[in-house]
Amino acid sequence: MSVPNRGISHTHLLSRAPGGGGMSKREQYSLIEKNPGEFIEGLFPDICDAVRLACILYKHYPGESEIEELGQEIIILLMEDDYRRLRQFAGRSSFKTWLNSVIKHHVSHQLRKRKKVQSLEGIALDPFICRPGQDEVFSLEEKNQMLQAAIIHLTKRERQLFELLYGEEASINEVAIRMGIKTTSVRRRKHALVRKLKRLVEVYLSTKDI
Repeated sequence: MSVPNRGISHTHLLSRAPGGGGMSKREQYSLIEKNPGEFIEGLFPDICDAVRLACILYKHYPGESEIEELGQEIIILLMEDDYRRLRQFAGRSSFKTWLNSVIKHHVSHQLRKRKKVQSLEGIALDPFICRPGQDEVFSLEEKNQMLQAAIIHLTKRERQLFELLYGEEASINEVAIRMGIKTTSVRRRKHALVRKLKRLVEVYLSTKDI
């Protein structure tokens, strides 16, 4: 699947949106229905601009390569399944408003995923990875592998607690609300979760020649 690049010379479609001086909502909707490929071809520069603004909105300040990577992901998202996502535009708002909503949702989702990975890496650096009295030195990849091997043995509720505490970095109060339990229970379960992960990592280490 080809992805447009920033060298495209087509007129920016977002600049032709209502208020931008040209294409009406009805015209945009009609073009999407008749020729979505032609419509989407010139979107990449504008998508990158919107990605940059969305990242700043979420207090993330990306470089150009990251902006273009996210922009390409959005183009692919719009092209997948015979332009299924693009065809969801029904003309009830301007295309610019609709697309900005899609972009913000995608950027937010990707940043949350990356935050979870970063948080997982941070947990993997925790001293519980190493057994007391031993001087093993593990790479970050090895530590993540150990923790991942331990996580798959958690219950569904334990994984939910893990993701809230370490993936989303939610507060104790927020975790309590989202899990429907008391804050004291959250603290107790957190300590139990850490102990269980330590035991599971120990089991992993005892069965692997790392």
